[in-house]
Amino acid sequence: MIQFDKNNAEGKEIVIYGKTPTLEDSKDFDETFKSFCFHSLFIKTEVVKALQDIRVKCNEVLEMSLFDTKIKRRLVLDEFKSKQESCITQMLYHLKGAWIEDLIKVIKTNFSMVGKGWFNMQETSKITYDFGKLKRFLTVVRLMMQDTVLSVVRRCFYEFKDFITTSIPKRVVVRNAC
Repeated sequence: MIQFDKNNAEGKEIVIYGKTPTLEDSKDFDETFKSFCFHSLFIKTEVVKALQDIRVKCNEVLEMSLFDTKIKRRLVLDEFKSKQESCITQMLYHLKGAWIEDLIKVIKTNFSMVGKGWFNMQETSKITYDFGKLKRFLTVVRLMMQDTVLSVVRRCFYEFKDFITTSIPKRVVVRNAC
C-alpha cells in the first residue's frame, strides 16, 4: 500500500529530507552569512595574502637551528660552549631583529591600501581598535609567532639531546681511580 500524505499508516508524521527552501530559510541564511562575515577575518584578500606571507617568514625560522649539532671533531669544553653560545646569539639576533622587521613590513605592505574599516592601520581610538578586526588579526599573528618559536625550540632541544647522547661512549673504562 502506497501512502501519498504526510502521515504513515500509524498516523505518525513523516520527516521530509531535502525540502525546498522557504522565505524563512533564506532569512536564516542571510543572518548566518552576516554573522560569519562579522566574525571571520578572511573577508579581505589582504588578510589572506598577509597570513600567507607571514607563514612563509615563520617557515624560514622553522628551518633555522638554535644549536650547532654538526660538530664532527672533539672540542674543549670552552670551545664547545663558545660555539653553542654563538649559535644561540645568532638565532636571537635574527628573531629580535630581521624576523620582526620582516613581519612588520609584510603587515604594513598588505594593509597599506586598506582605508577605513575593519583593518584600519591609522585607527587612533582604542575602543574602535578593540572592536575592529585588526586586533584579532594581530592576535593570530602573535599566536603564529609563538607557535613557530615553540616548534623551533622543541625541535632543536631534541636534536641537541640526540647529538649529546650519540657523543657519549657506550662503555667507559676507568684504569686508575687515584
